[in-house]
Amino acid sequence: MFLIKHAITIYNENMNWDDIPEGCLPVVVLGCFMTAEIISSKEELEISTSSNDTKRRLIFIMRVEKLVEIADSNFRSWAEQGGFVAKIS
Repeated sequence: MFLIKHAITIYNENMNWDDIPEGCLPVVVLGCFMTAEIISSKEELEISTSSNDTKRRLIFIMRVEKLVEIADSNFRSWAEQGGFVAKIS
């Protein structure tokens, strides 16, 4: 799995947005279907790690440059606009 090879696994499901290293984003993998969600804001992180949600989850921290390799073009555009990666001409 790409995440296991290229990311850091977080075992604390109550992680704080301010603890995420610069240039990285959390990725939450939910349930047995292994659906992964790239979290790009404090609000999204709070929703994805809510104690009201009892689904099993794993949380990873990954550099945005690596996420661009596996994410869709919308994420690539977001990363370019945010200055995380160079714009492709």
